[in-house]
Amino acid sequence: MTRDRGIAEPPPAAELVALVAAFLLRDVVPVISDAKLRYRVRAAENLLRLAQREMTCDGDLVRDENGYLITGQMQQAFGTLDRLSDQLGDGTLDIASADVLPLLERYVIEKLRIAAPDAAPPDVPENRKG
Repeated sequence: MTRDRGIAEPPPAAELVALVAAFLLRDVVPVISDAKLRYRVRAAENLLRLAQREMTCDGDLVRDENGYLITGQMQQAFGTLDRLSDQLGDGTLDIASADVLPLLERYVIEKLRIAAPDAAPPDVPENRKG
């Protein structure tokens, strides 16, 4: 008799992160009496939720060569977030210039959608995209 042995794949990483976050909030936090430890576990749960949103983001964000999420247009214009930051820091670029500010505005909105989805604007008019 042969037994069908299907390959069992674990859930995708974002789902695993969500499961761990839910476990912490549902099963661990309620039984912790130490306020400091309870706060730390809640902070860990929040970080896991943030990581989950980052893994599943569907906006205009791509990973640069250093692993940071940036917009596609920022990547085309500056390559990496570090390069942009360095150029802003040393004065090579002006943050308020017409070719930089719209890119940064779009970047902040996209990152806000991950970090605080309820605080991000629902949609940005096409002419404001950077």
